[in-house]
This record gives sequence, C-alpha cells and structure tokens, in this order.
Amino acid sequence: MYTHTGDEEYALKFYNFTWSVIIFFYPVPVYAQSFYGDTFGDVLHLVEDVFISKTASLYTKHIYADTSLQIYNNGSIYGDLFTCNGCDMRIHSNGEIIGRIHVAQDATLTQIIETPAQLRQLNVVGNYSVLINKTSNIAWRDIQYIAKSADKIILHNAVIDFSISDLQTTAHNSPQIELVGENEIHLHDLDEFNDVTIMNNITGDGTIRLNTNVPNKLYAASATIDNDTLHIHKIRETDYYKILGTDIGQYLNSLRLSNSSDKLIARLDAAHTMDELHHIIHKSVRLNPRQLIQPLATIAQHRRAAATTDYYSNGLNIATSHIEPFYLSGDNISAYGANIDVVTPISKYVLGGINTFIGQVNFNDRTDTINGTVYGIGAFAQYTNSAFYSMTQIGHITGNFITPEIYYAGKTFYNPNANISYTTIDIGPHIVNTSNLLITATLGGEMEYSSITDHNEFKSALRGGILSNMTHHGVDLVYNYFTHMSLTTNSVTQISIGVSIMSEPDNVAGNIAISHVNENGAPSYHVRAGLKFGF
Repeated sequence: MYTHTGDEEYALKFYNFTWSVIIFFYPVPVYAQSFYGDTFGDVLHLVEDVFISKTASLYTKHIYADTSLQIYNNGSIYGDLFTCNGCDMRIHSNGEIIGRIHVAQDATLTQIIETPAQLRQLNVVGNYSVLINKTSNIAWRDIQYIAKSADKIILHNAVIDFSISDLQTTAHNSPQIELVGENEIHLHDLDEFNDVTIMNNITGDGTIRLNTNVPNKLYAASATIDNDTLHIHKIRETDYYKILGTDIGQYLNSLRLSNSSDKLIARLDAAHTMDELHHIIHKSVRLNPRQLIQPLATIAQHRRAAATTDYYSNGLNIATSHIEPFYLSGDNISAYGANIDVVTPISKYVLGGINTFIGQVNFNDRTDTINGTVYGIGAFAQYTNSAFYSMTQIGHITGNFITPEIYYAGKTFYNPNANISYTTIDIGPHIVNTSNLLITATLGGEMEYSSITDHNEFKSALRGGILSNMTHHGVDLVYNYFTHMSLTTNSVTQISIGVSIMSEPDNVAGNIAISHVNENGAPSYHVRAGLKFGF
C-alpha cells in the first residue's frame, strides 16, 4: 500500500506475518516502515528504517532486520529482534523493548542515547555499544546502569554529571569507554574528588573537559588520562586575577612572577577559603595600608588613659615636669619610647598641661613586620572641685613607617606616613571625697580622625568610667594609689593601675603604672615609669 503527496513518497510495508491489525494509519517518510497502531503476528521483516509511534505496540514474536537500519521506538516492542549477519542496527528508544535483541555474526548493535528518556536498559544477546550522543547533563550513574551489559560506551560531544557516589561502581566495572569529539564532565562535591579514578578502559582521540561549578574559586579540578584511566586531581588555583577579577589580582600575579617566594604570595596560596583569602588581603599592609592606623590608634588609647590617671592624681600643687619611659606590647604591636610633659595649676580648680612623646613601633600584619618612628603632642585641661570633675584632652600622633612595596588604589609606593588626631571629654561627680580617698564616676565621649595616603576615617564613641585615688601620708612621703576603668560604645575597654610616691620637701615624685586596653578582642599592655619634678 503506497500513498503519494507531491514529490514525496510515503510507504508502509508488511512482510510474512500471519495477521495484523492497524488501528491508526498515517503517511510516513520514504524508506521508513512506520507503525501507528498495534501489530500482531509471528514474524515481521524490517527492510528499512523503522518508526514506531507512542500509540503503537508490536506483539510480533520474531522481528528480523533484513538489512542495516535504524529503529526509532516511541511505543512498545514485545517480540525478539534479530539482526542480520554483517549488518548494523541502531536503536533510538524512548519506549519499551521487552523482548531480547539477538546480534548476529559480524553484526553491530548500537543503542543511541540523546535524551534522558532514552536511558533504558536493553536485553541483548551478543556484543553491543551504547552511544551517548550530544547529551546535556545526563548522570553517569544512569549511563552505567543501562550500559552494564554493553561492551563499549561511546561518548560523543556529551555533557555528563558526575557525583562522588558514582565511584562505587565506576572505577572497577566500566566497559570500554571511547571518546569522540569534545566531551564535558560536571563534577559535584569537588572536595571529595582529590586524586581519584573516575573512568577506566578509555580509548579514542576525543577530549574531556572538566566543569566543577563550585563556589570556592580557590580550587579547580585537573584531569589526566594515564594507562587508559581518567584521574581527577583537586588543584589550588593560583591565578589571582582569575580568582578575584580585580586589579589586586593582576598585581599579585605580577608579584609572583617577580618573586615566587614572596611571603604575601605564600600566605595567600595557603588560604583554603575565599573568606580566608579576603581576610589576608584586608589585613595586609601591602594591600591595605589603612592597617597602619591600628598601631597609632592603640598608642592613642594608652596615652589618653595615662593622661587621665596621672593628672587626676597629680599630687603636686605646683608646676611640674614629668619624664617617663614606656613600653607597649600587644597581639601584633610593640612600641617603646619616652614621654615628656609639663603641667601647671592655672587656678584653684583648673590644671593644664602639654605632653609630647617619641618612640619606635613594630607592627606585624601576620605577613610582614613593619617598623616605624612615632611621635606626638597633646594638651589637656582639668577642672575639679569638691563635688565635680571634668577633663578634656586633645592630641595628634604621626607614624613614619618603613614598608615593602605597597599596592593601593591602582598605585605602588613605599614608606607612607599615617596620622591620627583625637579628642576626649570626661565629666562626672565625685561619689566619694574624703581626705584619703577620691572616687569619681565619669561619662563622656571620644573622637578620632585618621588619615593615610588618600584614605581618611572618622570615628566617635561614648564612654563611661570610674576613677579612684587613695592617698597615704608617711613621714616625708605621700603615697598615691590610682585606678581608672572605662568602657566605650565601640567595644574598647581600658583598665589602669599605678602608684606614685612623692617627696613633699623635695617636690619630686616617682611613679609606675600599667594599663590594659582591649579593642574589639585585641588586647595590649602599656608599662611606664618615671620621675616628676616640681619647679
């Protein structure tokens, strides 16, 4: 039976079967046997490419391919299929093949997979291949399952999803795998794929590209084929422009080229996560010179604490000059130097003075140790009577640092200067005021303005604290024991304790004091001792 439409010829042919029932009939392309309804019988011969619609079922017991052909099955085949000797059969099946497929001598059978719907296991007697043809995101475990009886899996321009659980069956039970064209493997759970074998028995001249699709840009996967085996290695990415996508990444790449053993490069290479990498960059003076403000801010905190306790317990009602060496130590900072100040009574209730200092500072950003010279000047005015206390301080500190090459805002430079200016105000009542004990509760605030290169920053905070001074009179000596505790709204706590011993006949006093500052979890300690002379 033939039907013609225009220049196209359509045909439907049946050979050597006992009886058949055709429920639906449609025209089909030339050289194609097409089935749109159920077919029954003992024998069916196929002489050209076959199309079976999803509404069709072949209940024929024996189906013989008399030539090389392709079968496009969207329905059901319940009978056994037989290839002819030396023929080539290719099966594209979205439907069911219940019967067995018998591969004749010198014949080839290829199951072609192009969509996930075609991942169906065949019951084959003889050798056959499974061709994964131009697929997208088909799971390797599904391919392994339907091809476990096959002799060969052919990957042709295929995209395969691979998970660590696939290793349970992949490495030791793979049929031969032939690579054709450009193939891609999507790896999930990259952390698990480190020095593992994911495919064996690999042949062909095609390629495999890895796609990890992982959020951690620090790691990538590397694939090598050795002795017909595909190995996956997790490698640390060291192209920082690729990782960061910024000018800092370009600078780091050039730094590696000029000095591969650079300490900053080595520390960045040791980072395991992007958060860790960004933390190192943020804390590095060479990439973020604003970090040099930190040692100046720590020194400023201790200087404010020292001035508050010293002048609160001045003890001499005459002008004095104070010389005081100091040493400061913290988690990543150390400094030493000397303070010099001059204090004088302005009136019965007002005390004023100026102070200066100079010293050396060492700052460690966990990568480099930066040395510098620091110096500063300050002034204060204190008012106190029998019921009330107030104190105002102002000061400025400069740091001249010696640094390696710094990269910041697209420029490289050396040895920047940092500056910080501060103001502190404390006021409050005396809650205890006797001849031997003075305790004062204070409220106030502090402000800081810092600058380095072209970066400026302003900070302010409220603060509250307790001051105390206990006096003990000896024969010729007066002992002053003082404490100061304060807390700010920007999480800075400070505690100072000390003692001053004064000889009233000589107008001379000596003191020693220790202060502790904790700024956002970073502690530091300041020790000072000196002499105070009246004039």
